[in-house]
Amino acid sequence: MASPIGRAVITTSHLMRVRYRMALGIILAIATAGALAWFYMRFTTGDRTPQTDTPAPVRLKSIVRLADQPDSAAFLTAIAGVQRQFAARLWMRPAPGTTKAAEAVAGDERLPMAFGLLRNGKFDAAIRLLHAVGEDSATGARQDRSDAIMALHILGVIAPTPQQALAADAHAVEIDPDDIEGLLGGGWIMLQQGQSGEAERRFRRVLLLLTGEGQPWNRFRAGLGLGDIREQRGEFPEAQKFYLDALAIGEQQRQSNPDDAEWQRALSVAYQQGGNVLGAQGDLAEALKAYREGLVIAKVLARSDPGNPEREATVAILLTKVGDVLAARKDPAGALAVYDDALEIAVRLATSQRNDVRWQMQLALCHEKSGDARLAAGGKAEALMSYRTATAIREQLARSAPADIQRQRDLAGSLIKAGDALLAGEDSAGALESYNAALSIADRLVQADRNNPLLLHDLAASLVKVGAVHAARGEGIDALKSDRDALAIFDHLSKAEPGNAVWQHDLYLAYETVGTTLYARGDRAEAANAFRAGLSRAEALAAAEPVDAGRQSELRDAYENFGTALAAQGEMPAGLDFLNDAKRITERLAQAEPDNPGWQHDLAVILNGIGDALLSRGDLRGLQSYRDALPILEHLIQSDPANTAWRQDALLTNWRLAIHDDDALRRWRLIVASLHETASRTKLTDKQAAWLATAEKQLASLTPRP
Repeated sequence: MASPIGRAVITTSHLMRVRYRMALGIILAIATAGALAWFYMRFTTGDRTPQTDTPAPVRLKSIVRLADQPDSAAFLTAIAGVQRQFAARLWMRPAPGTTKAAEAVAGDERLPMAFGLLRNGKFDAAIRLLHAVGEDSATGARQDRSDAIMALHILGVIAPTPQQALAADAHAVEIDPDDIEGLLGGGWIMLQQGQSGEAERRFRRVLLLLTGEGQPWNRFRAGLGLGDIREQRGEFPEAQKFYLDALAIGEQQRQSNPDDAEWQRALSVAYQQGGNVLGAQGDLAEALKAYREGLVIAKVLARSDPGNPEREATVAILLTKVGDVLAARKDPAGALAVYDDALEIAVRLATSQRNDVRWQMQLALCHEKSGDARLAAGGKAEALMSYRTATAIREQLARSAPADIQRQRDLAGSLIKAGDALLAGEDSAGALESYNAALSIADRLVQADRNNPLLLHDLAASLVKVGAVHAARGEGIDALKSDRDALAIFDHLSKAEPGNAVWQHDLYLAYETVGTTLYARGDRAEAANAFRAGLSRAEALAAAEPVDAGRQSELRDAYENFGTALAAQGEMPAGLDFLNDAKRITERLAQAEPDNPGWQHDLAVILNGIGDALLSRGDLRGLQSYRDALPILEHLIQSDPANTAWRQDALLTNWRLAIHDDDALRRWRLIVASLHETASRTKLTDKQAAWLATAEKQLASLTPRP
């Protein structure tokens, strides 16, 4: 009996890794933050049950990072919103040594006119006027240069595109290399565009210019930016230090200025980022606590100003973060409830302000999150509806600004999610079409900027998705080509930046994917070589972060895949050693967090894997391993009866035992009853219908005739 090995998953985003690995039926798939791939292998059943009718156990491997690409964009949008409010206060508050606002002491008479235009909502005219001030005054006297910098600062906040905002901030820094606002504003835009090296240079320059405890807002922004860069690179402990410093500044300002709403909002954003890093290190409990701290603040602010859309949007963002943790802990029902709360807010914002791109982006994100939870709970059709709604929104946004790279990437992400749902519903043709559309976008962006690592990463992730469809259709050669093309890109990224833990992590996943495809084609020796390469990287990552539960989980997966491949080649003692290493890690994780159903489920998966390996060599001890897995699955089902994934896991485990005559009559009855119950709720897929026919045939052969 061959052990199921699932395809590894490469995500298009960054920050958090939580394993979803399931021994499921062939029709199951789970959407993630950016990508999903899956693979199946059949039981060797002997003469009694024809192979064509036997459910194939599936190992689904999926990495979920709590802050995905759209979440990152939402974070930057939130920061921009806070910056706008602080900037407005700066322009309107009395200038040093005066009782007049900044506009009243400006030397250039056009600046007060620009402020008037802004107050009246005439942004285009204000932008033209401010641009003229910035150009005309840049080379004049000291007062003129100050006016130019002030004009450029305002342009940096209100410019209609990131490129225009960056140009304004850069011009301000050209006039004054020590201009903190220009350095910070440009740094945040560069961070959004993937230029983390240049962004870091600017943020560190700001910290050198700041001394003592003054300018807390600038110290807060610089620290938050440096934390985000460390987070992008997978340096989570370092990122946490920067976020903790930012949180300390924010808490101090909250205590000193309890009525300052913008500091309250900034603090809620800092809690969000702190939660991301905690989750990335596997501490989901503390991540959830951080998100909820931020959510409490955000809700208070929203209630105090019911008509403020940005405050409502912050609530929606933090609700999605809470939902992400619940999803990572395999609580799709809880996640869906929270996501739907966020969706309600997003619909209200997008409906009341249809021309505001931010709320349209937020609406698309919330639809995607809702789809993720529905797909995780087995609602493939409902998930596809959510994803297609999001895709329609993102297509419109991308068409309206074809030069906006982020909108193009967001559209590709939605297409991938739609493909995930189609693949889960066995519509491989539809899935391939959706994935190829995403691949086309990624390839076009790379052709325009071949050295951008984020765009290269997107291209590789899209290739993995295309390979997943080919693997599901049994097109091993095409799957292997896509997977190896992706591996080459990830290898390039990891070598170009060897200290980037995210790239190293994705290289590990790429080797796992290639190994899985080779295993499916029957090339066990080459598969073992790929798994060995993946294992060496998983061991290095786990050694660098020994307390990171996510890293330990991935090390467990690498042990399991390598052990399974060795056992399949006949190297049973060595294979079992690695499988038992995987079991020990899983038991340790489950014991450390007994209320996390994900670890409990993983324990059942590895027990089934050990059983498969033993029975493939005729060792009946494998039956006991299956029996040990069943109570775990039954307990999980009791805690969430609607979870179709767990119910199908239990069905497959019973099937494993039934075909080996272990209480066969009772188990075939359970299997038939389970499939009939599924049929009462939804139409069976062709494969499920075949399973039911086989199970009923087996049950009839064992039932005494009257």
